[in-house]
Amino acid sequence: MSTYVGATEAIYDLHQGMRAVFDRLEREGKKAFNEAVDTDLRAMANAFKRDLVTGVEQNRYNLRPLSKPWLATKKKHGLDSRILIAFGEMLRQVRVREMPRSGRERGFVIEPTKVRVKKYRFQKRGANLTYEELWAINEKTRPAWAATAQRALARQDQISRDFERSVARRTQARVNKVLDTSSHRRIIEALGGQYASGSPT
Repeated sequence: MSTYVGATEAIYDLHQGMRAVFDRLEREGKKAFNEAVDTDLRAMANAFKRDLVTGVEQNRYNLRPLSKPWLATKKKHGLDSRILIAFGEMLRQVRVREMPRSGRERGFVIEPTKVRVKKYRFQKRGANLTYEELWAINEKTRPAWAATAQRALARQDQISRDFERSVARRTQARVNKVLDTSSHRRIIEALGGQYASGSPT
C-alpha cells in the first residue's frame, strides 16, 4: 500500500508568480515610501523657509526699528527700507539643505549659507563675514528665526498628521500601480482574493 502526495506544474507556476508579486511589492513599496518621505520633508523645510522670508518681508515679528543713520543710508542709496532686507541678499542666502543620511535617519536643515557678504559700491569696506555669521550676530535675525520656529511648533501636530497621511497615500498609490496588471490580478484571484483597482482616498 502506498500514498503519493504531489504538486502539479500549475501550482509551482503559481508559487513563482506569487514570489514575483511579493518581491516587487516589497521593492516598490520601500521605494515609494522613501520617495514620499523625502518629498514631504523637503516640502516642510521649504515651507519653513517661505514662512521666515514672508514674515521678514511683512515685518510680522515687530522687530526693533532701524537706527536713524542706517535708515538715512538706505534712503540715500535707494535701498529697501524694510528691516533685514536692504539688498534682499540676506533672505536669498537662506537655503534648504539635505542632511547626510545615516541609517534610517533623513532630514533637511534650513540655514544661511557660508557665502561671503557682498561689498557694495557705497561701502568703504566689506563686512568680512559670511551670511551664516551675519545671521548669527545680527540682533534682529534671532527673534525672526525664533518666531518662525515657534509658529511651526504650534502647528506640529497638524503637520505630523498631514505628513503621515501623505506618505501613506503616496505609498499605497505605488502599491496599487504594481497590482494593477493582468498577471498580478490573475495570481491574486487564484489565491481566492478579490482585486480592487483604484487610487486610495
